[in-house]
Amino acid sequence: MKRRVVRCVLSSLFGPATVALFLAAGASAAPDLPAVARYVAPAPTGNDQGGANDCLTDSNPCATIQHAIDVAISGQALRIAGGTYYGSGGSVVVMTKTLTIQGGYSLDFSTHDPDLYTTTLDGQRNSSVISTTAPATWLYNLTISGGDGTGSCPYSGGCGGGIYAANTDLVVGACIITDNVGSTSDSGHGGGIYVDNWPSSRNVTVWGSLIANNTANADAASSNYGTGGGVLVQSGSATLVNNTVEGNLAHAAAPGIGGGIYLAFLDGADVLTNTIRNNVGADGASTAGYGGGMNVDYCSSTTVSGNVIESNYAHSDPAGYGGGMYVAHSDLHITRNWIVGNHAFGGGAVHIESQDVVTLSNNLIADNTALVAGGVNVQLGSPSGSRALLVNNTIADNDAAGVAASWYAVVTLTNCIIAGNDQGIQVGGVLTGGIFADTNLFWNASDPITGTNAIVQDPLLWGSYYLREGSPAEDAGLDIAWLTTDLDGRVRPSGACDLGAFEGVRLGVFLPLVLRSCP
Repeated sequence: MKRRVVRCVLSSLFGPATVALFLAAGASAAPDLPAVARYVAPAPTGNDQGGANDCLTDSNPCATIQHAIDVAISGQALRIAGGTYYGSGGSVVVMTKTLTIQGGYSLDFSTHDPDLYTTTLDGQRNSSVISTTAPATWLYNLTISGGDGTGSCPYSGGCGGGIYAANTDLVVGACIITDNVGSTSDSGHGGGIYVDNWPSSRNVTVWGSLIANNTANADAASSNYGTGGGVLVQSGSATLVNNTVEGNLAHAAAPGIGGGIYLAFLDGADVLTNTIRNNVGADGASTAGYGGGMNVDYCSSTTVSGNVIESNYAHSDPAGYGGGMYVAHSDLHITRNWIVGNHAFGGGAVHIESQDVVTLSNNLIADNTALVAGGVNVQLGSPSGSRALLVNNTIADNDAAGVAASWYAVVTLTNCIIAGNDQGIQVGGVLTGGIFADTNLFWNASDPITGTNAIVQDPLLWGSYYLREGSPAEDAGLDIAWLTTDLDGRVRPSGACDLGAFEGVRLGVFLPLVLRSCP
């Protein structure tokens, strides 16, 4: 049962399709904008008139976004025609007023079609493309590229190559944020988006956007941190919905933290229905990479749900910890995700070091590679302990162990299918905590730990990890009152539910034609 081919299936069926549909909806249905607008179009259609143009009519637009911002009144909107806009040796946009900026308009502003009228803000490596300290900022239908945040941090290094935001309620919708660098010297943070809302505790929302090929710290000679290759948000709260976060890098050397996403010191966060793919924590000779796809650090009330997290590397070697996710000191629920094909030294899928309970439910954790626990690795070298609760997950075909625990870890497993791994549950080094397993199915090369009420049989899974007819996992689970649906959203019955991430036996699995093109 080793090495089921699932990465192609997941990326084709559950990732880009969802995001593409959401982007299409966002592109065709413009958000409600303030009634008073300022208009901007590239020269020669637009003209600042030496600073005299008030940009208030679509027949006489300004030529630069910054001039429109300067003459706008807080609460107004900027409508930006398709074209490419540059800064004058610095950021393309600097904002201290509450404004909405929306691109994607025709030159006469009669049509809003972001696919046809692409609005690009090019930082030309001069500074962050957009820098905002306004109370609130809304950004829609913009392509943000070519930014370099070197020197923009209030401390050393650089922050926010694409977007730098501090103490602002930020909304980014249906944007493309690509080819930006947090810093080319010293430390670097937030290659695509950097938000620091301390001490104001404001909210960040990013939806329907493509965040790709950004780098937090591009200095390969630096030993200082690179954090958040694609997105960094710290303090306040955050909502990330229906985005594609792909091909981002936290550090060209090391240590690199959060190749795709880095969330820290948040009072609450929702990371929902995103595709998080091909991100790297760290590159180069060092092995210090933490969280290829995502790193969550000191966050409370955080939910990671409905995402495809695939083919991420904690370190390009691979080395480091947490290929898909690295979780530290956070109250986190990881539920209904496809976590497949990720790579690390420890915790190919998920690495946990948290004294707060980290709950994993209804996840498919498959085909991940690591030397220590290709699936889930739980450890913490202090008496406060690291606690993980695993309920109704399918943990299959991972390198090394499906689940590993060491030091002060306390791991509880219920209703899980752990199959096709080199070892089901592994105790790594010294374990002064404990493993508590009740009513799980095991079918691995080695199963020295199975706990109580274990089923040790072939689970009879399809290649897509659904239950086949006659599976011993059917109706074999304990009743979990708070777990009412499965990974696909199917209702779990009260009483005996099925083991693993999926409820119900499938008689066959029929894949769409698009999957046939996968290698």
